[in-house]
Amino acid sequence: MSQQIDVEFYHQSGIYIPIEPVLETDEGYDSIRIQTAARNQAKHFWQLGRFRFLLQGLKDEISGRSISSLSLIDIGGGTGGWLKYLEHNYPARFCEVAIGDNSLSALGFSKALNTRVDHYQIDVLKLPWKSRWDLVFLLDVLEHVQQDADVLRSIRNILRPGGLLFLTVPALNCFWSQEDEAAHHFRRYAKNDFVTLAKQSGLELMRARYFMFFLSPLLWLRRFAWPDPGSMSSQEIQIQKQRTHRVPIMPINHLLRLIFSLETPVGLRVPFPWGTSLLGVFKADSHSLRN
Repeated sequence: MSQQIDVEFYHQSGIYIPIEPVLETDEGYDSIRIQTAARNQAKHFWQLGRFRFLLQGLKDEISGRSISSLSLIDIGGGTGGWLKYLEHNYPARFCEVAIGDNSLSALGFSKALNTRVDHYQIDVLKLPWKSRWDLVFLLDVLEHVQQDADVLRSIRNILRPGGLLFLTVPALNCFWSQEDEAAHHFRRYAKNDFVTLAKQSGLELMRARYFMFFLSPLLWLRRFAWPDPGSMSSQEIQIQKQRTHRVPIMPINHLLRLIFSLETPVGLRVPFPWGTSLLGVFKADSHSLRN
């Protein structure tokens, strides 16, 4: 890992803390949520299927380039599951790997999990770098932020010339449910929304692909399992989230993981007409990544 310490940060307990305080929204990031997120990222069919699809997309985009010269950061990376998956399944040595999140609790957990990764507390709307990163990941974060175009403009500023943003979001309003309400989602996205965001942010949209196509009927049916969050207490909502997001029993989880795995690399080669999630790859400008 790079030993560079940015002037905007001071180092505390293995985490770079910004000198200008970040509004820390630790909502739901208690010990139970952290343990649930870590277990899901290691075992849940949806998390593993999403990581598999994303990894293939990453390999496609950086094929033929010198991996050791590329830096990457996972913005809003929470407990660090994606970077741990990347380490295990794509053991190439990037020149710098980092995770940024506003939650010190999540970063503390990730620091124990990802010992060779730099950890930064950040505000996604006020990222402190300029032309710093070659690869940025923003995975199921954008739907939680009302000013989504501002987020992409902020990320545009931290990408090096030719740098890539890998973005995943929940897809299509037909899958909107009470679960989205409970998760404080502002929206679900279609491909055309990515076209608009690219224009608003100054990024170039390189690829947009729906995924979780084969299992989309199951998610559509699950819409009816959620009661109205407006009639539930915050504790009841958290209990419902834990029940909904828990890892299915092993035979079912294994079967669903197998079905989901069939989408990679097919869905990146032949676009699915819909899916419950959407992957976008955006480029900072027309220059190539560093060789």
